[in-house]
Amino acid sequence: MESRWPSNWDCLSYVHHHTGDSHRAHLKHWIKLYHDRVRAAVRDISEIRACCRMHGVRIPRKVVRNQLHRHLWLRGLNNGVLKAQLKMFWIGYDATKEQVELAKKQFSSHARKYPIIESWCELPGVGLIRATTIFPYLDTPWRFKNIAKLHKCCGVGLVRASSGKDKKGRPKPPRLKLPWAVNG
Repeated sequence: MESRWPSNWDCLSYVHHHTGDSHRAHLKHWIKLYHDRVRAAVRDISEIRACCRMHGVRIPRKVVRNQLHRHLWLRGLNNGVLKAQLKMFWIGYDATKEQVELAKKQFSSHARKYPIIESWCELPGVGLIRATTIFPYLDTPWRFKNIAKLHKCCGVGLVRASSGKDKKGRPKPPRLKLPWAVNG
């Protein structure tokens, strides 16, 4: 049976693109879990809003996230079926929100071990979450041939793109734009 890996495959070449630092691996797992839980919380809010729309009820923004406003709003709701469904959805949303906070606390404590993350947080537009996300996923920046390729991978490098032709049939001049194919 033929191997799917090239004959010169070496475990060390795999390690070259992935860290051997267990602390950084733990940080990567926590930041990944954090982003997963944030997506789940957004999905829960969308389901709550969709459930209300399905019953023809408009739900105020403060009711979705604030438990005190939520209980007051639910008391005034006449639709018993909607009230029961929303209570079930909010149990899931509250659990997910708690998981987001726990994951953030964990990756924040792991991030303190790396001074580079603190330095990145000083850059405009880069906070703790973005800096901590970039750090473990970037991992080995020297694997890129030049800085432009690194920027494109991170989604901050510009690419020239043109599409179509002008009225005289000549190709349109290229425009600079952010690339779509980036590491999300």
